[in-house]
Amino acid sequence: MAKPKNQTIEKAVQAMLEVKHMPEFYWAEAVRTTVYLQHRTIANGVSPRELYTSGRNPNCNKKDRTQL
Repeated sequence: MAKPKNQTIEKAVQAMLEVKHMPEFYWAEAVRTTVYLQHRTIANGVSPRELYTSGRNPNCNKKDRTQL
């Protein structure tokens, strides 16, 4: 499972650097950014926050934000 995930990260990093015409010097930062974004993206219809809170959606009402 690690190999396909690493390949996905590598392709995303290569695309990011190529689109922005950035030197390979920024490879590590691009990897960090890619992994950060992947961990915060909805997968299978469930966000990481929903997984953490046992499937409950976070309450985003302005008056109830202190409970988050």
